[in-house]
Amino acid sequence: VSTSRRMLQMKFRQCLKRSITEEITRVRIEYIARQLLESRKSIDSLAASSAFDSTSHMIRVFKKLKGMPPRLYRKMHGSF
Repeated sequence: VSTSRRMLQMKFRQCLKRSITEEITRVRIEYIARQLLESRKSIDSLAASSAFDSTSHMIRVFKKLKGMPPRLYRKMHGSF
């Protein structure tokens, strides 16, 4: 990309209405949500495979974005 980092960040926010970091986090949480419904992987395993520092941090971020903790999300939306 032939632009400065700051300009790229500004254009990204202008287009998507969120920062690059927020978008990466959103995609990671969407991956976890999908895995919760499509697999029997543990919450710990999903946190590790999504590169979160800890399971507790992943749970906090998941709850913030999805409105409920991962276990409840799986229970409410999953078929397991």
